[in-house]
Amino acid sequence: MKTQFGEADDAVQNGESLRLELEQSRHELEACRQRLAQIDELFEVHKKSEALLHGEKNLTEMIARGDALEAILEGSCRLVEQALPGSLAIILLLDGKRLRRGAAPSFPKYMAEVDGFEIDPAVGTCSAAAARQEQVITADITTDAHWAGYLDLAERHGLRAGWATPMLSSDNQVLGTFGLYWPEPRGPTPDHLQIINQVARLVAFAIERKPIARRNE
Repeated sequence: MKTQFGEADDAVQNGESLRLELEQSRHELEACRQRLAQIDELFEVHKKSEALLHGEKNLTEMIARGDALEAILEGSCRLVEQALPGSLAIILLLDGKRLRRGAAPSFPKYMAEVDGFEIDPAVGTCSAAAARQEQVITADITTDAHWAGYLDLAERHGLRAGWATPMLSSDNQVLGTFGLYWPEPRGPTPDHLQIINQVARLVAFAIERKPIARRNE
């Protein structure tokens, strides 16, 4: 026959055993949640990749058909904006030393203000990318010295970050820039850069095949 102390010991042991079982269950549940989150993420990546591939196929068909370059440029902007929600895409075409209107379906008022901007390696994001012939990343416009004289422009249009990629011809001449702007400070991930570079190459090919009409200004 168990004493009162023995029964108390059993109760403590049973309580500890139950606590350990509950702790194990919590760990298992958390592992399941993490796995579900990973599956959801993989599913989203797959959907995004599939949508991007489909969009690139459509753009390639537009190029092959000889569709208007303006339509191809706008379609390219919308494709990247769909792949990277929250972004604002802009394509500027280099005409001599100036960047001219290409496409910016989501913020045409900004395009109207920068159309004709002279390129400068120390100014802005798209301007610097065209002048330097290299990708330029501005993670925070408000703290970037290249934007010091244009903070009012960025503020008017709600822009806080910008990434610009020069579009190069087959002989490595700058045709223009593919820019992506954001309403909050941020830098690109490798996935972001891969998407941008893919579309920028496709747009450069389209421009070489069918140059847009230039304006003598």
